[in-house]
Amino acid sequence: MFKRTLNLFFGILLSITSGSVMTYPIYSYYIKTKFNFSLREINLYATFINIGVWVAFGTGIIYDSLGPRISNAISLLLLPGGFLILYKLIQSSSVSLFWFLLIAIIMGQGSSLAYTNSLSTTAKNFSKKNSSNIVGLVISNCAIAPSIFTSVKTAFYTMSINSYIVFVICYGAVVIVLCLFWFDVIKPKRIDDFNDKLFYEFRQKFIVYIFGYANFISLLIFIGILLFNHIFGIEIPAFIVFILVHVAYIVFIVLERYGEFDEWLEEKFRASHRSHDNNINNDFNFGGRSVEVLVNNEKNNKLENIEQNENNNINNKENENDKDDYKGYSESENIGKIKDKYDFGFNNKNDDKNNVNKNEYSVDVNISKSILRQSFQQNQNINNIGEIVNEANGRISIESDNKINEE
Repeated sequence: MFKRTLNLFFGILLSITSGSVMTYPIYSYYIKTKFNFSLREINLYATFINIGVWVAFGTGIIYDSLGPRISNAISLLLLPGGFLILYKLIQSSSVSLFWFLLIAIIMGQGSSLAYTNSLSTTAKNFSKKNSSNIVGLVISNCAIAPSIFTSVKTAFYTMSINSYIVFVICYGAVVIVLCLFWFDVIKPKRIDDFNDKLFYEFRQKFIVYIFGYANFISLLIFIGILLFNHIFGIEIPAFIVFILVHVAYIVFIVLERYGEFDEWLEEKFRASHRSHDNNINNDFNFGGRSVEVLVNNEKNNKLENIEQNENNNINNKENENDKDDYKGYSESENIGKIKDKYDFGFNNKNDDKNNVNKNEYSVDVNISKSILRQSFQQNQNINNIGEIVNEANGRISIESDNKINEE
């Protein structure tokens, strides 16, 4: 985690360096006066700087193709190198506007490449959950960079334009050279244990939040000092705020290197996950086990459903087998077989088991009883197998009115 924290720090410095190209209002009036340019011509110089910064297709291709370190080397030639050429042009006695426009494009492209490198590399070194905070952190430092450099020039009001450009060259060159050695994409760490992975994400979030909150507070103090200077007409060096916050960053990185926050972070991590487990009525210390409980519960539910379906299938097969047993027989014969097998027990109406069986075969029984009732009304006799006897020498089946001669 030390390398990622250090890369985040250099990413912030590189974004401030990329914003240095937007300080052209400080020296544009000097160029206009010395070389007798019109207001339209000097505004054209500013426009070409903006074109170089925001037309960034080429710089994106360079970063994707060559990586962070080579991109830093190229931005070193374009941005501090562009300021160096600008310094030489200002030293000249007479220069065409064309050369200023050309150097404006070059510096703009160098700034764009440094900004792309800072944003993309820093975002890749942290998880996707922290990407929004990383983007906000880099963009805010790039946006405030012109005000920081202007504050330096205002604080040292005796500084000449040439000295100011030298300062910008030195600052940009030092930062980019350091980034050549310590600013790169870090390979993601493979973590197999679920709890360790959660703690790793928790630690990343803590580092990003520390940098974000410190940067936000420094911006508020910086803006407050600028307003205070404007209202009361004094010149408090506002850039000191960023010097102090960057010193605080370095101290934090050193403490992180020696693991001074490890014990405190582990306690916070356990406390947060213990409260999460209590919400789901588990006494586990880590969130990973709660996932295991949920998975086991889901498996048990599936097993219960499978077992219930199997029981239903068995019951259905038994019912189908029962129906097959009584195919091909007359209704009277079926009544006898069913009675022998299930023993309905019509006289025992309070027997729950018999009542259940009667309900299952209620249709057949009701039909038989209605036919029997109709037969008794005709003063007919019935034998013990459910056949109606009309004559001494013959019998009539329940299912048919045709006589069957006695064999």
